[in-house]
Amino acid sequence: MGNPYRIRPIMPSEKLPQSVTVRKLVDSRAILVGDVVPERLPRVGDAVLALSSNFQVELEFGLNDSKKSKIDVQINGNVEMQCQRCLNPVTLDVAIATTLTVAAHDEEARAQIKDYEPILLNDEGVLDIDSLIEEEILLNLPLVAMHPEATKDAESSNARQEEAFNSVLANKPVQEIERRSDMGMDNPFDVLKTLKAGDGQEQM
Repeated sequence: MGNPYRIRPIMPSEKLPQSVTVRKLVDSRAILVGDVVPERLPRVGDAVLALSSNFQVELEFGLNDSKKSKIDVQINGNVEMQCQRCLNPVTLDVAIATTLTVAAHDEEARAQIKDYEPILLNDEGVLDIDSLIEEEILLNLPLVAMHPEATKDAESSNARQEEAFNSVLANKPVQEIERRSDMGMDNPFDVLKTLKAGDGQEQM
């Protein structure tokens, strides 16, 4: 009898379940593939301007090298955010590939966080798929959204500013000497002349 959970590929119109029992899926090395509609991701909807299409999601269940339950996660789709340069909508691709390690409780999650990205289940060992997808998308949204052209312009502007700053630093010793002279302070070049004269050499 075939594995009832190994359902790759699925027609894109099919939807992922909202929750699953992880242990059963890990034991059978299940792979779930399907779509998640925007209505199932309200927190993402609140963080962006619009969710115009479904997200394609693949969840592969198994064990890692330490025999801990893991979930390989792939999420693909797009969101609309506000460009911080022109304030118009900009469509951003979402392409996430990560591995989550199942933790039994908060203390285990804190212990694992140095080596793995942990995920907690509820008391019945059930995974909330929608919550998982929301967390991963929110973590991967940019802090500042811009159109690609605006990003290039910003990088070019930053490069010009850095070049100008470096130029100011390069000319600073000369500028400092000129200011010292204007204020009646000793010019280090004049001190150098005096030293050479004292050595009996020709003055500059």
